[in-house]
Amino acid sequence: MTFRLTSKGPVSKQVSVMLRDKDGIETGEMVDYTLRSLNESDVATWAAFCAACFSYKPNPPPAQYFERHFWRDPRRDASLIWVFHHETEGIVSSLRIFRRRISMGPGDNSSSNSSDAVGHEVEAGGIGEVCTTIDHRGRGLAGRLLKTAMDTMMDLKLGYSLLHAAPAFIPVYKKSSYSPVVSKWSVLFVPVRNLRPMTDNEMTIRSAQYPRDTDQLQAIHKEYSELRLAGCVIRSKEYWNEYLSEELGDSLLVLCRANVVLAWIATRPRGRNYQVRDFGCKVDLISARSALSSLLYATLEKEGLFVDSAMAAHTEVNLQLPTIMLNDIIQAEQSPLEFWTSVIAEDDGGWMYKPIVPANKDGQLISCMTERTNMHGIPHLVWPADSF
Repeated sequence: MTFRLTSKGPVSKQVSVMLRDKDGIETGEMVDYTLRSLNESDVATWAAFCAACFSYKPNPPPAQYFERHFWRDPRRDASLIWVFHHETEGIVSSLRIFRRRISMGPGDNSSSNSSDAVGHEVEAGGIGEVCTTIDHRGRGLAGRLLKTAMDTMMDLKLGYSLLHAAPAFIPVYKKSSYSPVVSKWSVLFVPVRNLRPMTDNEMTIRSAQYPRDTDQLQAIHKEYSELRLAGCVIRSKEYWNEYLSEELGDSLLVLCRANVVLAWIATRPRGRNYQVRDFGCKVDLISARSALSSLLYATLEKEGLFVDSAMAAHTEVNLQLPTIMLNDIIQAEQSPLEFWTSVIAEDDGGWMYKPIVPANKDGQLISCMTERTNMHGIPHLVWPADSF
């Protein structure tokens, strides 16, 4: 299958690559490519290419997944998708830049070169949808795309580039000056019999409603995540209404008292675990433990785990959640021993960062993400709902 583009890219140039044999020795044969960015009319073809490249996965994402991620993104820009295009084979390699605003955690020493950065926030470019067809691997195409992306982000005056790498590719990105940051995660082993339905008649649990709940969700997310964590995506109202509302759908359950949102959760199955994709809690009105216990019960009830009461009594759920959530639960007034039986660490070391410009317009150094997390102890977290 070929994925040929018929439009003329906003930016394009011809690139010739010398082929090498299996021992890395140049063969003298050259292959010509066009390095180009995309137009919106190219997105469907590009999405089909990405789906073909990732078809080896156990649950391969369809082309609609990549299209959805593009069209729902309020900061989408087709010209920030870079590809190598072959005359007869079409797209053979791809990379997308995601425009995001991220938190640097508490404190005011997170200055950025971006002219509109304020306080704890910095403009960043996420790297995703990196893939190359099998026949064109080993030719340095992905590396050239990454260099092109860095030049593009420098032109945009972004403060950071970030990406998530599988363990096998971490050394590859380290060679391009990316540094890994550890996100601390835990797995709780929760006997279903330990969970209880909500008993407060003034509280309800329902699916989130947009834009009705957006202002409250945005405010709680800022307090619970953006002001405490490094790497957390800053969520605009447009991002909530246009992107997260569709990505999370009815999996996002909110806990309310009257019309006041107190907390929310969104989960998804991950192998034998349930992963918390997103969580927020108004801790001045409800403890994280109470919120999580009630919301998890409602989630599992929705999944049908309480249909057979005898089976539920002997079922244990493995809940994968950020360790900062676990810490919030432990610090709550109730005993955590009522909630789970054991816990193990399952950290994620795949998020990597690279400063794009070392200083801002005033000459101040950009605060290093690895320094803020590893040396100053600011927790790092990119919620799975925001992954790219």
